[in-house]
Amino acid sequence: MLPLRLRNTYLYGAYSPINGESMVLEVENVNKEIFHNYLKQLSEHKPNELKIVVIDNVGFHSTKDMLIPNNIKLLRIHACCCSI
Repeated sequence: MLPLRLRNTYLYGAYSPINGESMVLEVENVNKEIFHNYLKQLSEHKPNELKIVVIDNVGFHSTKDMLIPNNIKLLRIHACCCSI
């Protein structure tokens, strides 16, 4: 019998409460580089709009030594925030 192999898929997503537009990036791994790439892609979509991105404090959300685009503001929440 062959061992069971599972494949993970992660989604980075953004949603506009104003017009319902959404943007999703589907990836097979998570790390700081992928997170930065997502922020860059999000920033380039309608670059004149301000985006507020809600993140927790997981390691790959670290912004140390990372240039955050000017039209993105990060809102950090606690990792165990049950009300979200």
